[in-house]
Amino acid sequence: MKPKHFHWEIASRIIEEKKEIHILDLNYPNTTSVTNAIVYIQEEFAKLGYQSEAYTWVLYGTDGIPSIYKRGEGFRYAHGVDLIPEFKEYMESNKE
Repeated sequence: MKPKHFHWEIASRIIEEKKEIHILDLNYPNTTSVTNAIVYIQEEFAKLGYQSEAYTWVLYGTDGIPSIYKRGEGFRYAHGVDLIPEFKEYMESNKE
């Protein structure tokens, strides 16, 4: 259950053949970052049939560093993943 104070604005792209879900933090004012809300975002995707364990979650966060998140393992740099150019450009131009 998402805490009431959590609110996020994201863009996403699912690349089914690679089993990847790319999440871009749009960095709107007064929203929770994807890094802080990823568990809740995954719960919302699960309602649509995208189980978190079956996918690699590629996050484009407000720090300008692309990362991969796996529940139970935490975050790591998105090394070896093909980043979505538009997401990467937006992330880099809107980092805090």
